Amino acid sequence: MVFVAAPGLFLLGWAFLGHFVTLDEDMPGEWSNPQDSKKVWYSSVVELLLKLLAFATLLLIVLL
Repeated sequence: MVFVAAPGLFLLGWAFLGHFVTLDEDMPGEWSNPQDSKKVWYSSVVELLLKLLAFATLLLIVLL
């Protein structure tokens, strides 16, 4: 089961880490959000949490 899930864990981990590293760019007034929109910031945080949830779920499935 671990070998089958390894690519999924890698891709989900990569997506989470990349989003986490660039999360500050979505803050109001920053590079990806020059309009000072809090909606962009909140949606980015929600997307990050969903990626973390997907990674944790797959990891638990593999470990159990």
